Amino acid sequence: MTNKTTNKNRIVELSQDRPTKRDQKHIAENRLFDAWQHNSHSHKSELCDIPSITTQMHTLIAESLKLCDIVGVQEMVKPVGLIYELTHSQQSQSPNNRMVLEITSNAVEVKSKTMSAQYIIEMLKEAADLHYTDLHPEIMQAVALECCREFDNEFMDLIYVTSTDVDFRIDMEESPSVIVDKILEACNVVAQNSHRGKANKVILPYELCMYILPYMIDMNMFEYSQEKNMMGDLLHLGNIFNDIEIYSSIRNTVALFGYKGKSETDTGIMFCPYQLNLFVTTRPDTNEHRVRMRARYATHTVKNASDYYVSIQVR
Repeated sequence: MTNKTTNKNRIVELSQDRPTKRDQKHIAENRLFDAWQHNSHSHKSELCDIPSITTQMHTLIAESLKLCDIVGVQEMVKPVGLIYELTHSQQSQSPNNRMVLEITSNAVEVKSKTMSAQYIIEMLKEAADLHYTDLHPEIMQAVALECCREFDNEFMDLIYVTSTDVDFRIDMEESPSVIVDKILEACNVVAQNSHRGKANKVILPYELCMYILPYMIDMNMFEYSQEKNMMGDLLHLGNIFNDIEIYSSIRNTVALFGYKGKSETDTGIMFCPYQLNLFVTTRPDTNEHRVRMRARYATHTVKNASDYYVSIQVR
């Protein structure tokens, strides 16, 4: 009798220790959730290494940003600081009517701009898990290109608003030789206005470039650029007579001419970068993690900026 009672107690104890089917299901679900959470956090930490991604973005943007060759660039170390510009004035009262050049300082304050470029972390994870494809370098290149496009378009609009409109137009029905003569004449107009030199930065619409390039190549006046990065809306095609750099813009419908000296202060518009911050946002409806960028920079237009730039309407 005692043996039977002992065996029953053992069976009851074993049944209490053994989990039921519902418990087994919950345990399996919890283990799957823990494993998914661990993998997602580890992958997210790998894809959201903000300092590493920020360094990559700085490098990619610096390589692709064309406006640094067109406007002056003065980096800032604080949100508010001083930048320097070269100003010129003509002393008409002096007997020789001499030109006076001086470097002046101006206080500027950075502004914040959230870039439209972004990417979703879960999409990169799915591409890596399902298709064994690492899309991170391509995504970084695409995001950097989109940021450069926003910067280039903003400063091209600023150059157009600042520029002086000349009294002649470029007609696509004219011969290429006539158009090239008008381009050179516009460069000389910048020299007359700025008293610094003729325009050495020219931004032309894409259709106009394709129309006059064969003529300039046949006349041995154009030399192609050796740049490998030929992506974006603003492309550096080459130079005319080794001193006038030609850029092609898919977006612009006007021709822009500008002068930039050897110094970053010798120009009409300043680009003052401060910081490029990356941050992660979560959509509450889909729980997607999006990586976005916020640029902090300042722009400055010098007092006689209109003397440095000229615009021509293209019909």
